[in-house]
Amino acid sequence: MKRKFSSFSSDPPSPPTPPPLNLKGLRTEAQRQLDRTHKKLFKASPSNLEKISELQLRLKQLTELVALASSSSSSSSSSSSSSSSSSSSIDIQTLATSLGVTDQPPVPPPRGPKRIKQVVTGPRRPFREYVSNSSGESVSLSIYVGKRAEDNDELSTNSKYRSGRDWWLHAVGSPGSHVVVRCEDSELSDEVCLDAASLAARHSKLGTSGTNVIKVSLTKVSNVSKPTGAKPGLVYLGSQTVRTIRVDLSNSNTLERLERLDSTVVG
Repeated sequence: MKRKFSSFSSDPPSPPTPPPLNLKGLRTEAQRQLDRTHKKLFKASPSNLEKISELQLRLKQLTELVALASSSSSSSSSSSSSSSSSSSSIDIQTLATSLGVTDQPPVPPPRGPKRIKQVVTGPRRPFREYVSNSSGESVSLSIYVGKRAEDNDELSTNSKYRSGRDWWLHAVGSPGSHVVVRCEDSELSDEVCLDAASLAARHSKLGTSGTNVIKVSLTKVSNVSKPTGAKPGLVYLGSQTVRTIRVDLSNSNTLERLERLDSTVVG
């Protein structure tokens, strides 16, 4: 019996035909990267000549790519020979590949886990509560920080939230949160003072505007009064002793202190 052998070709399979370029998408993405390169070049340090040279070259190539994509897009809608159109597409594809530009926008990175907000049960309180419990302190003390101007009035004047013998703090010469330390002792430890003063400094207009060194006033709540008809948050300090505490928000110890306090906040 004769065996039959099927013939086969030794030629390798032809590569798959690449999908046609989306010229509109390519032009949009090239323009986006062109704008980003402009911004990077504007922000580049004048002393970094190598970086500036790289950005200028990329700027020139992206400009060329945008022009090619625009002209090819317009010519494809009119009558043109297939050979010239194919050659133009190859040129665009080569340039786009070398620049890392595709005809699709980049895929955004996945979002991180959703932040779970701390739920506070019961009626709304006009302050956030922090706990001062530094190393060496035998007793934890609550520190109340007003949320807004109207809340500051409630915190500083309503006996529901403070005693006249508690301690009161506020950034000197700046709008900001009123801070109350729930402690009736005649003196506060240095650590508690710094905890409360750091919160007062950070929750002031100076603190949020980037000022690092801020002075904070410390006095008894009984020394604080609200003038009749005064705008929300405005109070006067009486003749009792007012101590000034200097806070440097850029100091690493202060940053660690605030991080510790933030881990205790409620409200």
